[in-house]
Amino acid sequence: MIIKLQNFLQNYKIWNDETFILEDKNYYYFWKKPWLASSWGEKKSILDLIKEWEVLENQKEIFSPEEEYWLLNRLDNDTSWFVYFAKSKEIKEKYKNLQKENQIDKTYYAVVSWKFSYDNTIVSYPIMHKNKSKMIAIKENKDIKKGRWKQLLVETKIKKIRYDKQLDLSYLEVHILKWVRHQIRVHLSSIWFPIFWDNLYWGKENDILCLFSVWIKI
Repeated sequence: MIIKLQNFLQNYKIWNDETFILEDKNYYYFWKKPWLASSWGEKKSILDLIKEWEVLENQKEIFSPEEEYWLLNRLDNDTSWFVYFAKSKEIKEKYKNLQKENQIDKTYYAVVSWKFSYDNTIVSYPIMHKNKSKMIAIKENKDIKKGRWKQLLVETKIKKIRYDKQLDLSYLEVHILKWVRHQIRVHLSSIWFPIFWDNLYWGKENDILCLFSVWIKI
């Protein structure tokens, strides 16, 4: 099954200027703006909006805060696009089991600076926490000293879509099966192609990170 969000664009609800919601038989899709968190924490999240607006049927009776309204995916705070919610506990459990088996293929579009050097490539550097806000790719043994906690083993598959010579930007399709925090951003930065307008890994202050979650394949 492929969940492509453009299939549902004629069936959506707008909830003020914060988000809009698509739905089908099994899922809700909530638009997440940049800088809005996906789950509970210090920053305002899409879950806070759902709690405030009571947009899900019987949400007070069905959900505890720990269940996160059956949230299925998380996006980095800086990343925009949709977060998905199951409409039943059975669907959530099935999704989580498939995720543990690396059967969920998540696809993103990214824009990076300069002409991308590869048509297709896989980046598989382990990732570690560097500090509270950043992660680090472990390219050499000496990099381990810069990280904290354990190494996270993940792969990022990257395909070049096109290069805009006038803007000197490359457009990429990115696939991940197992997600860790900032994975795509760190891996692209580690091969010297930071995502355009990435405050953390490109080092320039801007409002929108050019990384977008576009579909999942189950």
